[in-house]
Amino acid sequence: MNRTVVVDKNLRELRAHGTASFPFEVNHDEPMRFQERYIRCHWHDELELSLLMEGRAVYQVNGVSYENEAGQGMVINTDIPHMLVPAGAVSPKLLTIIVHPSILYGTLGTAVDLNVMRPYLRSRLLAGIRLDPSVSWQKEVLESMRRIDELYTAQSFAFELKIKSLLCNIFYEIILNLREQVKPESGYSAEELQRLKLLLDYLHTNYSRPLSLSELASCIHVTRESCCRFFRKMTGKTVSQYLEDYRIAQSIRLLQAGNLSIAQIADMTGFSNASRFAAAFRSRMGCAPARYRRSAAYDSTASEPFLPSVPFLRSEP
Repeated sequence: MNRTVVVDKNLRELRAHGTASFPFEVNHDEPMRFQERYIRCHWHDELELSLLMEGRAVYQVNGVSYENEAGQGMVINTDIPHMLVPAGAVSPKLLTIIVHPSILYGTLGTAVDLNVMRPYLRSRLLAGIRLDPSVSWQKEVLESMRRIDELYTAQSFAFELKIKSLLCNIFYEIILNLREQVKPESGYSAEELQRLKLLLDYLHTNYSRPLSLSELASCIHVTRESCCRFFRKMTGKTVSQYLEDYRIAQSIRLLQAGNLSIAQIADMTGFSNASRFAAAFRSRMGCAPARYRRSAAYDSTASEPFLPSVPFLRSEP
């Protein structure tokens, strides 16, 4: 059956990429096998690394066209509209790596997030990067992509750790060599980082109960308004967005355990009722909590399990 890229009204891709515990996947695509015989315009929260294995193709990334030949690649930033159209008589074959940036930065507010990844993710000058094997550092990136494919296929012991190390090296090379196009964030003082730690520690400790903004603001002795501005400046999210995202993340391990009802999990993760939990979960994960639990139980035997999307750690542009 021909594939298609399923998108919402804003062209955001609805298909999931990876799992909640490892938001990463590798695909081998042939655009001419898609329903429209090309990969339609879409965007997603993840970074995309694409290597043209055979044939020729035109990538359109954020309105810019790149005609690539076999052996060349593309790096596509988060939230960037892109599409791919075959060029020439030979059906192109692609190696596509999709990775959520949280694998690279770990936790919002860390030095890697603030000083390295967030400036890159926000750089529209780096919406799309063509990779050519004639450039030494780009050749190294392309070779790392092939190695990641091998590791993902074999899935031997600790393959996730090795893939993460290769991904970190890939984006180190990209950001190092294109650093003139990465606008650094303004520096954060030690005091600001300490205040952020206090807020995050408080949220992570008390997420399972109702929390007020006044209560949170008192942790760093500021007004509610100042607390909101500070939190968004440091994390790229509002307090309510971060807290709900964190609650959903904590609910995943409880759903995977399989011994609690949806209502119990909602209560344990700070939601006022099961309906609010289900709506928040569906918004972020692309499915209902019950369906996610069934897919998690089925995952060990299914050849193509349902894999929900995991946008709960994304940095906003």
